[in-house]
Amino acid sequence: MILAVHIGNSLLEIGFFDRPQWTISRLSAHRGMTADDALLALHALSAMRGAPVSIEEAILSSVSPGLTPVLCEAIERYAGLRPLVVGPGVKTGLNIKINDPSELGADLVCLSAGVLAKYRPPILLVQAGSATTLSYLDAQGGFLGTIITAGTRHMLDSLVRHADLLNPVALRPPAKLLGTDSVESMQSGVLLGCAEMIDGLSRRIMAQHPVETAVMTGALADTLLPHCRTAFVKDDTLLFDGMAAILERQRKRS
Repeated sequence: MILAVHIGNSLLEIGFFDRPQWTISRLSAHRGMTADDALLALHALSAMRGAPVSIEEAILSSVSPGLTPVLCEAIERYAGLRPLVVGPGVKTGLNIKINDPSELGADLVCLSAGVLAKYRPPILLVQAGSATTLSYLDAQGGFLGTIITAGTRHMLDSLVRHADLLNPVALRPPAKLLGTDSVESMQSGVLLGCAEMIDGLSRRIMAQHPVETAVMTGALADTLLPHCRTAFVKDDTLLFDGMAAILERQRKRS
C-alpha cells in the first residue's frame, strides 16, 4: 500500500492507495501542528479503514515548508520508513519550462505528473483550492507556465474582513443572479464571479495555445464546476495519482 500526504496552505490531504483505488481524507492544517498530532491523525484514519495497514512506500508533497519536517517525522513513526519528499533532485519526468523550475510548487508538480499520466496533452489544468491556479502543458508535456489568483474561499473571507456591514455566509450557489439580500448578493458575486474568472482566463489561454483536454481539480472543484462554461473534466484524485506516478518513476530508476 502507498501512503501519500500533501500539506497545503489550509488543508492536510492524506491518501492510502490500495490498488486500484485511493481512500482520501482532508483535515485542517495549521502551523502549530506537531508530529504527535499528525501521527494521531494517521492512526485514526487507519482505524477508520477497519483493516490493518501495511505501508510499502510513502511520498510527501508540501507547500508549507514549516510543516514538512513535522509530517516527515510522523510518517516515519507511523509507517517505519522515510517518505520521498517531492522537491529539487526528485526526478518527476516533467519538462518545466518556467524561468526557475525550482519555484514551481510541489502541488503543481504532482498535479502535472498526474494529468500527464491520465490525459492527452496539450492540457489546461485548473486547481481550485486555497489559491486558484490555471496551468498549461504543451503537446510534448512541457509545463509552460501558470496563472495564480486568490482562491474562492479567500475572496469571500477578504470581502467579509474588509466590509464592516457584511457577515460570513456559506459558500453555496445563490438562489438568483441578482441578490435581494446581502447573503444572496455575496454568494452571487463570489461564486459566480470566480467561475466567470476561471472561464475568462481559460478563454485567454485557449486563444493563445491549443488545448486537447481541460481538467479541474481541487477542494472547491465541485462547488465551482457547475457554474463554469468551459468543458472541464473533474478529477478528484489527480494530486495523488501524480504522487503515485512519481513513485513509479523512482522505482524504475532504482
